[in-house]
Parts: sequence; structure tokens; C-alpha cells
Amino acid sequence: MEKYNLLNIVICIVLICAILIIISLERSKTVMEQFYQENDSNSNKSEEIKSVESEQKEEIVNVTPTQEQQNVDDINEDQLRAMCENVNKGLEGSIKTLRLSIQDLNQYVKPSFWYNDTICFYRMDRIFSLNDSISKNNPSDDDYYYPLSDVLLFKNYNSVVKKENENVLKNNESAAPSPSMIQGNMDVEGTVLEGTIQLGDNRVSNYNQPGVEGLKLLVKNGKKPIAYSQTPVCVIPGSNGENLYVWEPIPPENYVCLGSVCSVSVRPVIPNINDCPIRCVPKSCLFELNINLADKIKLPSIKNPYHLFSVSNGKYFKGMLEVPNQSGLSIKSHDVENICDNTELDDNDKPITIKLHYKNTDLSGAGAPMNKLSPGTFNSVKGYFNKEFNSFLINKPELHLMDYPNNPPNPILKPSGKRYVINSISKIEDKVISYLSLNKRAHGYNQLTGIEMQQTLASMVGKHKISIRIFEKDYHLTLEKVEMASLYVFDPNKIDWQRTFVDPELVNEEEKVRKLKRGGMEYENDPFKFNEEMDSFLKISDDMDGIELPTKGPA
Repeated sequence: MEKYNLLNIVICIVLICAILIIISLERSKTVMEQFYQENDSNSNKSEEIKSVESEQKEEIVNVTPTQEQQNVDDINEDQLRAMCENVNKGLEGSIKTLRLSIQDLNQYVKPSFWYNDTICFYRMDRIFSLNDSISKNNPSDDDYYYPLSDVLLFKNYNSVVKKENENVLKNNESAAPSPSMIQGNMDVEGTVLEGTIQLGDNRVSNYNQPGVEGLKLLVKNGKKPIAYSQTPVCVIPGSNGENLYVWEPIPPENYVCLGSVCSVSVRPVIPNINDCPIRCVPKSCLFELNINLADKIKLPSIKNPYHLFSVSNGKYFKGMLEVPNQSGLSIKSHDVENICDNTELDDNDKPITIKLHYKNTDLSGAGAPMNKLSPGTFNSVKGYFNKEFNSFLINKPELHLMDYPNNPPNPILKPSGKRYVINSISKIEDKVISYLSLNKRAHGYNQLTGIEMQQTLASMVGKHKISIRIFEKDYHLTLEKVEMASLYVFDPNKIDWQRTFVDPELVNEEEKVRKLKRGGMEYENDPFKFNEEMDSFLKISDDMDGIELPTKGPA
């Protein structure tokens, strides 16, 4: 009896161990099948990785043994699926955004339609696409991206801000922006050097002001206001008799207009709503901001009962007509939620994967390498190579990926329209393969089709090179071949996760896994020394949903 109990205990232990081994190996395989790595997020590494072209000065990434042990932004399956889907549901998902760069503004902004000694007013035209190759026969109004408001810029922004600071001390009123329009209170993309751009004219000396951000944002699938206010909500007199009139657009139900529309004339004439240049967005796409008297834009030419306020963190403005016995402000300020910051895709393009082959060479890219690069050495630090490859993609003008979805001005931002994911693997000594999986190109941005991307990369064979230093040894990986891959497409519904990358070390263990799936005399001569009395009771399957018990138990 005691022997029988001991035997049962041993059987249970064997069963548990076998199951744990299978689960562990399957999990290991899943981890290794995390095919793609996030390229540019959460990177606090002190080692700066520089792209090396054959005609440029050589700079080498130095990877230390300590860094080898660190996780370098591997992207898991859930993150990849979320990135690939790029689809929000409902009304919020229908809103598409187009965010222009300062270089785009230099091309698309027209001269200010009204100005005085202090301020200029600008209006963006609607845009079908930044890509001239994307067109449509007889496009409707709904096929365009529209601005959300007219925009106010100060002519001499530095001088105005300086005066505002002085007026705070003197309690004096002069021309000044609201605090939300002061550069230090707002995130403005980079720093625009004076004289490097001219947004339609040369009337503004400093483009590092929040109003420029209002020029950059356009939306598609918003709604046209249903009417304007019957009287202007602000009037700014003009020196030539033509005044600037600020009108409040009235949005449809459950929509909000973020800013205002202006007209220029001797007497106030309500603009034609059918020609409205802006669009309203759903309330669910917005979050409300605090607004108070500190947000008032102080201009000596604006007299009671008219007032002008900065809204949307300084991007736009709204007028307010003060009425008798009014308490508080009658205007509100909003900004756009991330949930509605969606990128429209070009349905005429196709998602593809491009396979780039690199070989380890000398510094020139033509000779034999100084150090042999083993697969294990590369795979242990491939995340650093991927980051360098990502830097190459973004900074190469010919690839047209230097836009908001792929390279936002703030690294904290995670736009839904990021087009690509990358991963690299080495299976043969001195050989590396990078997989570049591309989604459809964005409709509104000036991006290449997948085929054009492959052709452009192919033209860089023998010229493009990435150098990396691993454990004080230098390796120079030169592009030698570019081809289309059938392994993976960007559409998550078409991903065959069983066919994605499997680490070579896991392949080496596959035979052991196969032998663990035992049951029957097939494994009588295996290294595990099959024992009918001990082993015939158990069969482990891929399913793991059930365990086959023996027809004849141990005696």
C-alpha cells in the first residue's frame, strides 16, 4: 500500500513537471515571436545612436555588456495590434486630423487678410492632401481638411510679451497677449529662427508663438456651423476705414466651434454661412479648459463693450460682446482629445513588408569585416540597431516619413497614424535582415506608397550603412539587397502569428519539446528512457485542454 501511494505521488510530480515544461516552452516561443519592436518610445538611453552613410563621418553605437541585459523597447502582441488597427469607433473615429509642419505652413499660409500695427489675422485654406499625387475627380466639400478658426499672430511677439511683463508690474494696460499666448506657457514645435520662414508675408518677426499651432491643425469630417451671431462679438477699427469684425459661429447640436471667423468691411456684414471656412468638431472630441479675465487679449483699439480672448491654449481666439448685467464670461475654451486625433489612410495603397539584407563589412562598405558578427551577438543587442534604423528612416528626406504621425514634435505624443514597425534578426554570421512593415500611406500627408518605398530603399544598396560597436568591437552593416517579403502585412487581421519570427535558440530546443509530447512505444528508445509502467499513463498534447488517462493503470 505504501509503495502504491509513493508511486502515485511520483506520477503526480511527473505530470505537473511535464505540464510546466510545456507551458514554459510555449511561453518562451510566444515571447520570441514578438516580431516587432517599438522604435522611438520610452528611450532614456544615454548612448546616442547616429546613422552612418558612406559619405558621412563615421559614428558608432557603443553597446556595453550592461546594456545587453536591458530590454530595448520590445513591442508585444497587444501593442502591435493596437498600433496596426488605427481605428476608433463611432463619431470620434470619423474625425481625421492633418497636422502641418512649419515647413508646410511656409508653403500653404497666405498673407494676412487684415493687420494693424500690433496684430495680423490669418486664415488657412482647406486642403485635400499635402501629396500632389493624391487626387479625386470632382471632390466634394467633405473630401477636404478644414481649419478650426481664423488665427491671430502678434507682429512683434517678443516686444509684446516684454510689455506685458512690464504692465503686470505697473498695472497698466497696453497691447498684450493673454498669459496662455506667452511662449513659455505653451509647447511650440521647436524653435523657428528669425528669417528662416515667412508665413505668407513678412509682417511677423517671430513665429515662436502659440497661434502658429492653430494654423497647423486641420480636420476632416467635422460639421459646418449652422449660422453666425447676428451681430459681431468684437470690432477692431482699421486705419483706412475698413474694420475687422469677429463673428461667433453657431455649431450644430453636440458640436463645438473652437474659435471665430472674421470679416473685413466698412460696416458689419454677416458672412455667408455656405462659404464658411472652418469646421466644428464633436463635443466628445474635446476637453474643456479654464478661461477667465486673465485670458483677455489687451489691445488699445478694442473698446467696450467688445472683448477678445485667447482660447484653446493660445491657438485660437474668441470675441465677446458684453451685455448689461452680465456676470462672468459667456465664452468657453476647448482643445482636441487624443481619441479624435486620427490619421486617414489611402485606400489605394497596400500594406507591405520590405525585407532589407545587410552584410558586415569594413568601414568602406566594400571590404571584409574586421570583426566577425555572430547571430547571438547581434540578436542580443538588436534593439539598438533597430533604433538606428528608425533614425535613418525618419531623417532620410527621400523616404518622406518626417511628418507628425511618424515623428511628432513631442516624444510623449503617440499618434495613431504611425505607419511602420521594424525588427531585425541575424541567423547567419555577418548577415542581418531587417523587416520594415508598412501600413497604407496616410491620405493627407506627403508619403510614398509601399512600392515606392521599396524602390527608394533599393536605390540605396551599397550606399546605406549602419555602424554599431558591441563590446568594444566595431561592425559596419552595409545594405546589400532589398526585396518584398510575404511574411507579414500590416493588417492585424491577416497576421499569421505562427509564421512570424522564431528565435534560432528556440528552434534548437524543438526536438526536446517533441520528445516531451510522449505517449506510446514510439519513444521507447528516446534519451528519456521510456518506461511503460511510469510513462504510458500520460500523453501531453499541444491542446493541453485534457489529459489522456491510461486504460491500464500501474499495478
